[in-house]
Amino acid sequence: MLEIIFVILSIIATTLSAIFWIPYNGFIYILYYALLFIGYYIIAFLIFAIFFGLLGRTISLKKEYKKVNRFYRFLMEAVMGFVIRAMHVKLYVTGKELIPNEPFLLVQNHRHGLDPIMTVHCFRKHKIAFITKKENLKAPFAGRYMHRSCYLALDREDPVQALGIIKEACRLIKEENLSIGVFPEGTRNKTTEPLLEFKDGCLKIALRAKCPIVVTVLKNSRAIGKRPHLRPLHVDLKVIKIIPYEEYKGMKTVEIGNMIKELMLEELKK
Repeated sequence: MLEIIFVILSIIATTLSAIFWIPYNGFIYILYYALLFIGYYIIAFLIFAIFFGLLGRTISLKKEYKKVNRFYRFLMEAVMGFVIRAMHVKLYVTGKELIPNEPFLLVQNHRHGLDPIMTVHCFRKHKIAFITKKENLKAPFAGRYMHRSCYLALDREDPVQALGIIKEACRLIKEENLSIGVFPEGTRNKTTEPLLEFKDGCLKIALRAKCPIVVTVLKNSRAIGKRPHLRPLHVDLKVIKIIPYEEYKGMKTVEIGNMIKELMLEELKK
């Protein structure tokens, strides 16, 4: 969406320049207009980047926000889409029609830093906020918008804080109709193994919120940072199964984790 706006503004600016500043006077002027178009596109991008950065400064990282701000989330998701397309990532989604029309806990394997961005972009009709390491909310530009969209910052060294995160995630699901995304591996998998050992504690969110669990896998996202010259890359996002609360009710988190892991492994081996 953003690139379309930039293109339209650049076309308008180039057309006005051709009429009032550099009237057409031969074939060489087509080159001038092309250079003007590129220049105006860069200017439009820089103006938006400055606006996005300054607006983000109005978001306090010290304040706890209990509700998602739709405007900030809209801007964040627009930038997410722009980043994905700029990275030449082609996303192919299957099983999206299986996602319930109620808040859920989304679980997914984790291979690249763009994984949550791609997932939120693909499922943008559903409000999803991820639990992420606290350092991510301090990232320039995006961190503050994530915080205002009720992404939850996890301190891996503080188990007491982790309990608070689980409690807040349950509240967001039950009271704010916000779905929560987690990576049960706990960190990015940089090994050759399909999955790392699960940190099953995050599944307490589903048990306490009594919500469906949406099991998904991303394939080939690890290759995003390993391409020469940003050549187009095919990344698959698949919804494997929806596990209703009635199916895992009474199970321990370890048992739920093992069930989810088996589903993911089966799909990743295909």
